[in-house]
Amino acid sequence: MNFWHLVHKVYDAEYLANATRVKASIVEKVLADIGFRPTTVFFAAYNPVAELLTDQFEVYLPSEQMHYTTNDDIMIAPDGMKFDCVIALDEFLTYQSDEAAQKAALEKLADVCNGWLITTLMDYKNLAPYKKNQVEVLHDYKSDAILLEQNSADPSDKQRWSSYFYAVTDHKTLDTYGPVSRRTMYFKQLAKYASDLGSTNYIVQKNTLYRGFGRKHWEHIITIRF
Repeated sequence: MNFWHLVHKVYDAEYLANATRVKASIVEKVLADIGFRPTTVFFAAYNPVAELLTDQFEVYLPSEQMHYTTNDDIMIAPDGMKFDCVIALDEFLTYQSDEAAQKAALEKLADVCNGWLITTLMDYKNLAPYKKNQVEVLHDYKSDAILLEQNSADPSDKQRWSSYFYAVTDHKTLDTYGPVSRRTMYFKQLAKYASDLGSTNYIVQKNTLYRGFGRKHWEHIITIRF
């Protein structure tokens, strides 16, 4: 069981389709705001938004992510290919257990980017739900389906925590995913890492926010030019 399987268990098809359209429009707005029209787009990790962008761009996924989609227009990213736009939504750079792994993940994104990287982060300087051991209701659109997230703080490192996800359907069926190792990433921290990798532009978008599927908190969108 993985996170997207839980999402599909909880969200009905209509709700998921509507949510995907909204999130795809956010990506399109960001591209318009930075005045960029890519030809090739690489999703670092699967997101349903990729499904809706194939009518505008050549969309690629890592080979290990292809099992999430049945869309024949989404292609496997060839080794060594660089892309006009790299998209890493859903706080992609917080799903590592330490700083070295975060730097390595960003370097991999930079290596395949020949244009703009679009990623998202929560404002961890001012919002820190990960510091508390708590359970949050992420989605209860239907009365018989609930998605929960449990954050478990690391007592030895205040920047680390583990996430657990639970899908409850039919009031009695429980499916779980986790633990997932997480680590904070701050805006200035990401800016420094990106600069070290040769970025030429770094923008925290001021007027556009993103909230992922099955997520409670809004994420800020960061665009980085490589």
